[in-house]
Amino acid sequence: MEQPILLVVAKPNGEKRVCVDYRKLNRLTKIYTQSLPNLSDVLDTLGEKHAQTYSVCDMRQGFWQLELDEQSKEKTAFMTHRGQYEFNRLPYGLANSPATFNMIMNEVIRDLNWKSALVYVDDILIYSKNFEEHLCHLAALFDKLIEANLKLKPSKCQFACKEVQYLGHIITKEGIAVDPEKTASVHSFAAPKKCQRSTYVPWTM
Repeated sequence: MEQPILLVVAKPNGEKRVCVDYRKLNRLTKIYTQSLPNLSDVLDTLGEKHAQTYSVCDMRQGFWQLELDEQSKEKTAFMTHRGQYEFNRLPYGLANSPATFNMIMNEVIRDLNWKSALVYVDDILIYSKNFEEHLCHLAALFDKLIEANLKLKPSKCQFACKEVQYLGHIITKEGIAVDPEKTASVHSFAAPKKCQRSTYVPWTM
């Protein structure tokens, strides 16, 4: 099956990301069910652990770090003006890519998961009671990643902080709050002067 459209999507930092339109293949794909941590569970866990020091780690080109088996490679084939290509590594755009990556990451950090670390696809949160404990937790995480031959992107990591941004929220020892950047567009709305204007909000966040 050849996917006809190749898209190059610009990331917020200006980098390019190749993404194929896999809608036809996705319609024929059996979807994995992989649970992701919800914020209520995260908040409860951080409170129980009395966490005060945090790090956030982002995987470098996360999906592309996972190699596909030969049978799967041919299914990712796509056409360009220079001919047909296929992915050797897990591409963006496949219906099961996020669940597959999250499943692998949970397996990699299984001894740390919900004890000193949480993973949401390619975003890892490490939490500890104090700085000394945090260094031990980071070392344990790095050992796991090295063993699995997985790499982080240093420019998107925050280490040993009292406050971190994670999944659109600000996390501190006091709790979790929505990142102000995520609600800035709502706060910028002008106050309605007529009753009719308050009945419609354009959700473009």
